[in-house]
Formats: sequence, structure tokens, C-alpha cells
Amino acid sequence: MARAPSPVEFLAVAEKSKLLHPVALEPYRGAVDRYATADELAAAMTAEGLLTKFQADHLRQGKWQGFFLGTYKMLEKIGSGGSAVVYLAEHVRLKQRVAIKVLSHQKAADAEALGRFEREAKAAAAVRHPNIVHAFDVATEGRVHYMVMEYVDGVTLVKALTDGGRMAPRRVARLMRQAALGLHAAHQAGIVHRDVKPSNLMIATDGVVKVMDLGLARYEADELSLTQGKAVLGLAAYTAPEQMRENATVDARTDVYALGATFYLVAAGMPPPVVGVPAPTVAARAPAEVGDFRKLMSVVERMMAVVPEDRYQSMADVAAALSVSGLLDPKTAKAAPPRPAEQAVGETPKPASDTAEVTPFSLEDRMRGLFDSLGPVTSEPEAEVEDERPPVAPRPPHPARQWVAAGATFALVLALLFILAR
Repeated sequence: MARAPSPVEFLAVAEKSKLLHPVALEPYRGAVDRYATADELAAAMTAEGLLTKFQADHLRQGKWQGFFLGTYKMLEKIGSGGSAVVYLAEHVRLKQRVAIKVLSHQKAADAEALGRFEREAKAAAAVRHPNIVHAFDVATEGRVHYMVMEYVDGVTLVKALTDGGRMAPRRVARLMRQAALGLHAAHQAGIVHRDVKPSNLMIATDGVVKVMDLGLARYEADELSLTQGKAVLGLAAYTAPEQMRENATVDARTDVYALGATFYLVAAGMPPPVVGVPAPTVAARAPAEVGDFRKLMSVVERMMAVVPEDRYQSMADVAAALSVSGLLDPKTAKAAPPRPAEQAVGETPKPASDTAEVTPFSLEDRMRGLFDSLGPVTSEPEAEVEDERPPVAPRPPHPARQWVAAGATFALVLALLFILAR
């Protein structure tokens, strides 16, 4: 076991790390005798806001390297997986906080893993939408490959479910609609996520849902796929049947299936049934939620249809189905996305023109049969909006027109008098 550093050694490592300006360390050098151990000194500097816990822990271990990547300073470790570690970081000069995803050295040596990492950055940078985690930059420093992303202060859907249990149907509908809108934006850009699951959805502290981790995303226009043959990616419970058979043929409807499976877990409190395996019995809901739960599951079950043609054909359709389900606040329900341009399934979406006319749509006709078993769906009637414009006074006749009218009248009178005189 390594020997614990002394307070003096701790200060020497801190100065070597360049985390703090030497001037900031002077008060502690002059009072180093007040601290019996490096732990006490580290705790004092952390309490003063000079160091984060992550930084202090590394300095106590004698580690002084790895705190900076480009113009960013590492603050905390906020996540990790099999291929990468995610840090909360801060721009040294602008003080802007971001998330930095660092690819592991082992994965960086793997051409396929490195390719996926770069494709994730490309996909995340290509879509700017409030419900997609945006990537700002991807870079390499030495042997370190990293991606700079938008920092989301919140928890994953998995964490929210673990802490609070299954969610009320109306909350699920709100969250699912946001995720659908984000994925719809990705699909419109020609990107299929292919790995939608609870751990890849973040709920920010303000309630906004963010889709993240586009590491398996595929551009529909790309001719070259990083996956070869019939390699299966993603978790089985959230993977559409066609993706289990052949990754190269998946389209946006694969994400529709995965999003439905994801929110099945959130609403039911148990993983979705695997294709071909009998579905388990879902625990009873509170009486007040039974109707809402049935409405929600009717949408989810269609999203999870085994045959892609039986699902909603786009995320816009999913959002619209939720909008007419009666599960959303009327204002939210009315903000349905426009119908995407007609295109063949699997065809690369065409970018929308800035000047194109946006035509709103609803799925009331298509959804009527789906919701027949749930009873009538009610929603707030549209409020009549009174015309608040002030009444417009009639325009006075032009003077020239008045003279013409008077002349015509005078001529008519003369004509009558002439006739009478005869």
C-alpha cells in the first residue's frame, strides 16, 4: 500500500498539477503546520472551493497529470462504461461547463470501437434539438481520444426508475413525447440511433428529456457500415426483431420499437417482454390510473409491434398518438410536430426547406380504431379567440367621386324637367 503523502508533499503535487495558481497556494504553505495529514489539508481546500473531490482524491494519490484536455479542466468523474469515461469539465477561460467523454485506451486501439466513437460525435454534432445531447468537438491529445458535449445536470431514466419506481402514466407520456421529438429530429437528419434504452435517456433537473449516446448510430446515406454480417448490437429487451436478424436493414422504425420497450419498463416497472416469450402480469395500478395506463400501453404496444409495418412509421406519428391520447396537457398536446414529407420507408429523409409550408396534422382517423377499446377520448375544446382589433371606421368618399355623383344627379334632374316640360 502506498504511503500517504504529508501536507507539504500534497502541496507540491498540487502545484505541479497546475490546477491552482501558486499565489492561491501561498496561504496554505504558510499554515501547513495546522494540518496533521494531507487528508485534512485536502478537505480544507475542497471546502474553500479550490479543489473538487475528484481532484483532491487524485492529488492525495500523487497523481498530477490528466487534469487537462485541450482548453478544458477536469472537475469530476460523472459516468463510466465499458468503452469510455465521462467527466464534468470546465473551459479554462470561458468557465463554461461541459461533459467530456474519453475513450478508453483499450478501445482506442480497436479500429471498430474508435470508428463508432467518431460516428457518435458526428451524429451528435449533426442534430441541434432541445431533446438531443449536442456534441461541440471531437479531438485527440497524445493517445487520448475525447469528445466535448453539452453537460446535462440530471439523471438517467434508469436512475430515476431506481430511485422512484415506476412512473405515473401521464408523466411517462410527457417524457416519451420529448424523446420521440428528439429522435424524430435525428431521423430527419438521416440518423438512426439503434441503441435506444433507459440508460441512454437523461432527465434534466428542469424536466427536459435528452437523448444521448449515438455510438451505434448509422447514417442512412452511408454505404459503409461499421458492423459486419449479422452482428447484434444493443440489449435484447430493447432491440427490434429485425435488428436481431440484420443490422444493415434497420430504419427509423427500429428506434420506434426501442423507445416503446424503454417506456414499457418505466410505466410497468418491469422489463418489456422478449419477442416469443409470454408477457408477465403487470402489477395492478391505482384505480385513478387504470384508464390512463390502458391508453399509454395501447400506444406502447403498437410501438412494439413485431412487424415494422404494424408500428407507427415515424417518431412524429408517436408524438401525434400521444397528443390525441388524452394523457398530455392540452397545450402540450396541440404542439404536435408537422407531418414529415412522404418518403419510402428506409429512404434517407430530405432536409426541410426553410421556406416550405408547414402543415400540421393529426392521427385522429388512424387512431380512432386503436382507442375504441378505451372509450371516448376527451380533450379541452378549442377556446374561441375574440378579435381584439379595434373596429375600422368606414373610409370617407373621395372628393372627386362626390363631384361626379353630384353631376350625375344634376343631369338626371334636368332630363326629368325637360321631359315634363314637353
